Amino acid sequence: MASGQHSAKNKRVRPNTATSRVSRRSKAKRRNDNRVMIAIIIVVVSIVSSVFIININSSKKKLAELNEQKQKLQAEYDEQLKMAEELEEKKVYVKTNAYIEEQARKLGLIYPNEVIFKPAN
Repeated sequence: MASGQHSAKNKRVRPNTATSRVSRRSKAKRRNDNRVMIAIIIVVVSIVSSVFIININSSKKKLAELNEQKQKLQAEYDEQLKMAEELEEKKVYVKTNAYIEEQARKLGLIYPNEVIFKPAN
């Protein structure tokens, strides 16, 4: 008997087959659940990344449009400043005798002692 007892100790005790099948199924189910969760996380991260990339691209496009508009407005502003300077110069010129004489000549006015010579055709 001693040898028989010894051989029983060396043998593994196998769990109930129904229990081991359930255990294997639950491990497989957990692995599948983990795979599904990883797949869902990958999909969500991909969607969020796509949204960010699309937003960045549309923001870059909008920035380019705004920079172009800024350049146009700056050019118009510079033109208006130049026109304002010209008008300021004209405002000063209008107050001079030279301007008054110029306008009088356009109207056909002359000084009292002035003689106008017209070319003969």
